[in-house]
Amino acid sequence: MEPLELEELRRKVTVRFGSVHAFAKARPGGLARSTVYMVLSGRYGGDADRQAERIRAALGEPRAGIFEILKGVACPRCRKKRRRVRQCEKCFDLWRAQEKAVLDAAVLGG
Repeated sequence: MEPLELEELRRKVTVRFGSVHAFAKARPGGLARSTVYMVLSGRYGGDADRQAERIRAALGEPRAGIFEILKGVACPRCRKKRRRVRQCEKCFDLWRAQEKAVLDAAVLGG
């Protein structure tokens, strides 16, 4: 996982539960406290993406993130038919910014 993704996930946990400790103590979804701490600190030795998905599910987020939805709609319509992922990074940056704006609006109610 990228550091920005971890930071965003940590922010969602603290907004909903008040602190990472309160989330870990509540053990939603059967997550072990140590796993929550290691994943959110970026030091998890196993499949951090899978554990992050479990944390998102415990927060009640849909399985497909907004980023994945935007990518699924836009990539098939892309006129450039990019062959290298490096060329897609400009779109990825835009979609991440859009995803953040939507999530911020949803969290802040506005």
